[in-house]
Amino acid sequence: MKRTRALATLRRSWRLLRSFRFEQTAPAIFYGGLAQDTAALVDTLSRDHSLSLTGARVLDVGGGPGYFASAFAQRGASYVGLEPDVGEMAAAGISVAQAVRGDGTCLPFADNTFDITYSSNVAEHIPNPWDMGEEMLRVTKPGGRLVVNEFSTPVIPGFRTVYKEYLPRAVPALAKVFSSNAEAYEYLAESIRAWPNQEELAAAINANGWEDAGWQDLTAGIVALHSAVKPLD
Repeated sequence: MKRTRALATLRRSWRLLRSFRFEQTAPAIFYGGLAQDTAALVDTLSRDHSLSLTGARVLDVGGGPGYFASAFAQRGASYVGLEPDVGEMAAAGISVAQAVRGDGTCLPFADNTFDITYSSNVAEHIPNPWDMGEEMLRVTKPGGRLVVNEFSTPVIPGFRTVYKEYLPRAVPALAKVFSSNAEAYEYLAESIRAWPNQEELAAAINANGWEDAGWQDLTAGIVALHSAVKPLD
């Protein structure tokens, strides 16, 4: 994943972290930048595997504001976002384009519909992530690709220990400054600690029915981008 690896820079991580403070006050800055970054990651990873977003049908399980549909459309993809609570975003004044309301563990789509199924920061926060993985497999075309972007385990040994030990305290503290829902971020920190590391998650994805699962560490492994392919038969 040579091209994808080139995107895993400190500059990228710092840019996303800085934009987090605008999540509530200026969502176009935060979500717009996040959407462009997401589409760039998926596009680049696809090209690393000799695929293209041009003309591809992309399902985003967990969805997001309309910025995501626009970012993927700019790269020629047909984007559908599955959002569990569209009303919450609408109440916040955030538009949701090309979104379907539904449950990630019971996707409202026919078998073999999408070329790429993508999810970011969803699987680690639900009680039955492997059910979601099976559903994503079902709706992906044979030969299609899974892309999962989740918090993971830092690869720097000393920092890994500090990260795991102090994360439950650091994330809620930051959330109190930058977000209106600190309790949700406290749960986020605990779920991150319990989530499998990179190698364990790749093995679990393969066991879920996918093939050739691998990953690219982002932000020194704090986040990892996993990818796999649906078998042809």
